[in-house]
Amino acid sequence: MHFTPGRVAALVEGVPVLLLAMILPAEAGDPLALVDPPPAVAEVPGPTVEAAAVLTRADADEWVAAETQTVPPSWFLADGWDTLPPPPPRGRPGPVARSTDPAPVRAPDPPPAGDVAAVVRAIAAERGWAEGPEWEGLVYVLNAETTTWNPHAQNPGSSAYGLFQFLDGTWAQTGYAKTSDPGDQTRAGLAYIAARYGAPSAAAAHHRANGWY
Repeated sequence: MHFTPGRVAALVEGVPVLLLAMILPAEAGDPLALVDPPPAVAEVPGPTVEAAAVLTRADADEWVAAETQTVPPSWFLADGWDTLPPPPPRGRPGPVARSTDPAPVRAPDPPPAGDVAAVVRAIAAERGWAEGPEWEGLVYVLNAETTTWNPHAQNPGSSAYGLFQFLDGTWAQTGYAKTSDPGDQTRAGLAYIAARYGAPSAAAAHHRANGWY
């Protein structure tokens, strides 16, 4: 159909310009000509919901088994896993066994080096107490009483004096007069130990238990 200017004017009077552009054929160079829409893109169908769910479950189970290295999920038990491992024990721990053996007796510290220690050991050898348990017992007693084996050690709170820290009354029991000589102090001390305990090891045991001898 051919439209003349007069017919077009009669037809389109009162019709919006944009609507005319949609109705009338566009001529070359017409600024109102509409651009053709792009061709539709064909959609590629994706996986179904069921297939996606299967893949997700399989991938998740495989990842869990690889990462945790623990028992596989329940659906895998049919391939060789017969039983599940027992759960860890719960509850309070049982009583701890305690040893009934007596505590070991710590060896006495060695005597201080010097002339006093040599004098004491030489006199103890006369009684056979310069070696073994008797010497260790004697060393324990002297370390407990004076620590430094000082023949001039004076207790500020009593009359205890010397290597064995004898009181004035104890000196009289030994048959020796109170003296600062380490040799006579040792002879008086060994005489006291022999008369009261029989040997230095017994005197040391009493000292450990009571704090005195």
